[in-house]
Amino acid sequence: MDSKYLAYVEDSNGAFYVKPFEKMVPELNLEKFTEKDIDSIMKILGIDNWYIVEKAPL
Repeated sequence: MDSKYLAYVEDSNGAFYVKPFEKMVPELNLEKFTEKDIDSIMKILGIDNWYIVEKAPL
């Protein structure tokens, strides 16, 4: 069975984005992250192909 994952983030301006990715690594297994984690996460996921979305219902 193939697994697919989505990164879901809110930026500092309140916009929401998702990005699909295929390989889960420990650095991405985060419910919340701090500012110090952002650089390493973006190096793994990249800055391209993020999709603007509505806020997910809670």
